[in-house]
Amino acid sequence: VAAEFELDTKVADLDDATVANLCKALNVGDTAQQAEGAAALRQAGRDDLVRVWRELLEKLNQVSPGGTTSFVAGAARASETYEKKRSACLPAPVRLEHTSYVNFDTDGGNNCGPCYEAISQLTAIADVVQGHVLGVGAWVDQDCASKVAKILKGGVSLALSFPEQAAADPL
Repeated sequence: VAAEFELDTKVADLDDATVANLCKALNVGDTAQQAEGAAALRQAGRDDLVRVWRELLEKLNQVSPGGTTSFVAGAARASETYEKKRSACLPAPVRLEHTSYVNFDTDGGNNCGPCYEAISQLTAIADVVQGHVLGVGAWVDQDCASKVAKILKGGVSLALSFPEQAAADPL
């Protein structure tokens, strides 16, 4: 694993107004919108959201292909991390419902039987309710992508290249 990061946000903290102001605050290229959104969040005592989401977006923009993907290791690590976080949320007698959504980006890496078993275990351990598989490039194993999408009870998007309109905005 070259880099690992996460973002924990309570759904209850993301009401319509907060999401709208967060989108404004993160709007690249429109400093007036950024200032307006950030001011509204600061006034609501939620300026921490801008910081953590901006940090996440900066980290995502630094991700680059590295090869030697192991889907087994990634799924196992996600399962382990989820278990620790869930148990740390509340004391043992209190039960809180948690759910997860998995965004699986396949590059045609480690596609083998243990991969499917590890992802199946992840869906059970991490309370996965749905997911999506993205695969871009001629080397993507379409069979693997389809099998993983079925395990995640979600869809799959495959393409030879990213469309121009999907290019990342600079941060």
